[in-house]
Amino acid sequence: MAAIPIQNQPMDDEETLQYFTPAPLAPVLAPIQINMAEAQETTEGDEETRAAKGSLKGSPSTKFDGDRKMAKKFLNDFKTYKFLNRKNETMKILANRVALALTFIKGEHVQDWAHEVMKNMED
Repeated sequence: MAAIPIQNQPMDDEETLQYFTPAPLAPVLAPIQINMAEAQETTEGDEETRAAKGSLKGSPSTKFDGDRKMAKKFLNDFKTYKFLNRKNETMKILANRVALALTFIKGEHVQDWAHEVMKNMED
């Protein structure tokens, strides 16, 4: 709030009285209107961007060491993990998804196979 300079006014031939007058108030602005549909679309777009570029959600699959009895469980776990993260860039791109799955395939019986798959993808 800006103040108007101090003014001197004589008062009945006595000493000068000093006072100030505050500046006029700024005009009142019209209320801001928000289109909630547009605001919601922006929020949903931001969430999708975060989901696509952010870290993966949920628990990753347990390691698969080549035990055939555990193959079906590993595949089901990975499918669930994939579905939960379906909007994430890692899951949208097939090569990235395969590379991610290979990170869960560890062990003496499968390491050569996993290495060959990765090598073929790189070629």
